Amino acid sequence: MRFVLIALSISALVACGDEASEPAGNNGNNGNNGANNGANNGANNGANNGANNGAEPLFGDPLPAQASADWSMFRRDPARTGFAPDAIVGDSVEEAWRIADFNSTSYGAAKGSPSVVDGVVFCGSDTGRFVAADAATGAILWEAQIEDTTQGIHGSPVIVGDYVHIGAYNGTVYTFDRASGERIWEYKEGFQIGSSPVVVPDWGVLYSSHERDENGGGHVLALDARSGEKLWQWNIRAHPHSSVAVDTSRQLLFVGDNLGIIHGWDAALGEKLWEVKLDPPTEEGGESDIKSTPTAIEKHGTVVFGAWSTRVHAMDAMTGQEVWSYQTEGRIMSSAAYAPERDAIYVGGFDKKLHA
Repeated sequence: MRFVLIALSISALVACGDEASEPAGNNGNNGNNGANNGANNGANNGANNGANNGAEPLFGDPLPAQASADWSMFRRDPARTGFAPDAIVGDSVEEAWRIADFNSTSYGAAKGSPSVVDGVVFCGSDTGRFVAADAATGAILWEAQIEDTTQGIHGSPVIVGDYVHIGAYNGTVYTFDRASGERIWEYKEGFQIGSSPVVVPDWGVLYSSHERDENGGGHVLALDARSGEKLWQWNIRAHPHSSVAVDTSRQLLFVGDNLGIIHGWDAALGEKLWEVKLDPPTEEGGESDIKSTPTAIEKHGTVVFGAWSTRVHAMDAMTGQEVWSYQTEGRIMSSAAYAPERDAIYVGGFDKKLHA
């Protein structure tokens, strides 16, 4: 099976104006020993593996923010809203260029979406090939090959300042020089990364969720975006296919896992605040896996996500208490998008419907 990276030219029609962490370098023990239904205070259930007892924010040096027109990371911003305030929609599309054989292994799947900054497209493939291409012409500006990964790159890159960061299915975060493609640093933790990293420019910190090993478990990491130094880490009991979302105004961080647990941390201190395990999706049991990436709705102080529970859930960002939920007719794998000017959430599911 062969896949290609394709750019489509869109004829413009209308502008959319509606608008248990561990100390660095130590593997530690799992700090999540038995999530309960409902909000679970992060102070309970055992070790806080490496919380910042000195109460100093675990941030790096600030990085320059990208222009508002850029799509510099998965779902555009740290809150993962998926909203493009100045986007153009059109009534027709045509192919502008393509990069052939971009995904070509037997596992072949174009899972990672591109990021676009200053007219350059950055994207990874299932072979571990990572390219930077001119968005107008498709001309490759530089490319890198990530070794020792049988299933390549599943996530989307994040580009902030002079750095391009991407996670690979060998458990490693790679950072490249944005202009030249030179590899600057790499950090390996666990077995695979199926998620997309996020960087908060004002904090100079990269957050990433990793799968621990083939038997389960996972890690949530905070790394200095410039150097790759680990600032803090928490270990969780299930694979996190979900990417990390950040409420920057409250300095909170969220991720879901395959046991149906949504987790909340103090991003500045690396302290677990709460976790909530969703009810089983059916009377026969099962897990309400959270494979979608949460969306932080800073206006309302909530975190919103869909799950295999067949529901869209909104939790209080500070406490984890459920604020509301919405029933659909099927599992939800996709991430919710939030349009702030409409104050509306959009999500699709296995019921073949788009809900607003």
